[in-house]
Amino acid sequence: MPRRLVIGDIHGCYHTLSKLLEEKIKIVREDQVYFLGDYIDRGPFSREVLEYMLKLRAQEYSVFFIRGNHEDMFLKAMDDEQYLAGWFRNGAEETLLSFNIPESFRYSQILLKSIPAEIYRFISGMPYYYELDDHILVHAGLNFDADEIFKDTDSMLWIRNFHYDGERVKHKKIIHGHTPMPLNVIIRNSKKPMINSLNIDGGCVYIDMPGYGQLVAMDMDTRELFVQENVDM
Repeated sequence: MPRRLVIGDIHGCYHTLSKLLEEKIKIVREDQVYFLGDYIDRGPFSREVLEYMLKLRAQEYSVFFIRGNHEDMFLKAMDDEQYLAGWFRNGAEETLLSFNIPESFRYSQILLKSIPAEIYRFISGMPYYYELDDHILVHAGLNFDADEIFKDTDSMLWIRNFHYDGERVKHKKIIHGHTPMPLNVIIRNSKKPMINSLNIDGGCVYIDMPGYGQLVAMDMDTRELFVQENVDM
């Protein structure tokens, strides 16, 4: 029976991601795999992560990619030089290193020409969320104080500690990432069927912090977790 899987923040950890998918999950083409964003920055292999995702799509795996705040910073920096400094404060250097961008170009719009157009189009086409029959998948969460929840894209990318209002989302469960959580908290929450909002960001790049440094995936139907410790850093 096909599985519906969702995967948290990756942040340039290509080998960790490939081990999770190929050795722990053992995905097949019938599985539906949703990625919650933040594929780039901080970790060493952002380009490899993006190229791996494109390969999965080309091989006709059922893969779906949500935009995270780091992808959004990438797009804004590519389009407007004033956003470069903010992106660099959040891990851009590691991403550009993975694309072999020369040191002298890293703070220049010239770098735009060094990013493959296919990568730019791929990231540009990522939606802010997916709404399924029973779940809403989003990078950071939803702002239930907004007049129109699904038009508040900034909150979808950046919000933390939001409250849940089931009436406004047809009582669908929300799965998100963005805010790193210790693995034991993710495990504990995954076993509580009444929890309506579940964060599965295991803080993959934070290998020096106890309880973090994990890439986490979850089967939406069974709530089974698949966990891969960081092997990239």
